[in-house]
Amino acid sequence: QSIQVLFIYESANRILRMNLTSNFVETIAGILRIPGFAGDGFSALNASFVGENRLFVSKNGNLFVSDNFNNRIRVIYFTNFNESID
Repeated sequence: QSIQVLFIYESANRILRMNLTSNFVETIAGILRIPGFAGDGFSALNASFVGENRLFVSKNGNLFVSDNFNNRIRVIYFTNFNESID
């Protein structure tokens, strides 16, 4: 059984949200309204982003986020329902 997921980047709030088919919206990355560069190697909830972002989901379920003003492509790993960012 596949799970349908919609990823939403809120640029004004600088956070990334995930909407599961159950209509439950969850913040998975970013600190609300705090721009910057932080969080690599730790929980994605403690990450900071700056700039317009693009999202890509790999075949194994990792989420790649372009963090334009930080000149980075960051990846969010989903393991055991915990999100970490590099």
